Amino acid sequence: MEYMACGKPVIASHTSGHKDILTKDNALLLDQLEPFQIYQEDGQLWADWEEPSVDQLVSQIEYAYHHRDKVRQLANQAGTDLQRYSWAESAKSLLSTLAKYGGNTK
Repeated sequence: MEYMACGKPVIASHTSGHKDILTKDNALLLDQLEPFQIYQEDGQLWADWEEPSVDQLVSQIEYAYHHRDKVRQLANQAGTDLQRYSWAESAKSLLSTLAKYGGNTK
């Protein structure tokens, strides 16, 4: 997020919290994801995430190298998009959510 807010291009996995900020218009997405789990010796799930495709990562790096003008456009859009994630906007959003669910915001 911080790098994008500086108007820099990113290649990022389109999973988990990244989905809140990444779009095809502000980043090169890694969206070919495979489930990945790690289990403890007793069989209990210890970690669970989605692993991006190495082939897609290489492809996105090559794309970025050969399409620098397009990548600059993505970076500029990222900088614009991330302006809505200021501390002030985050606080407003939190207060709005709390009020929506009956929380005291005063």
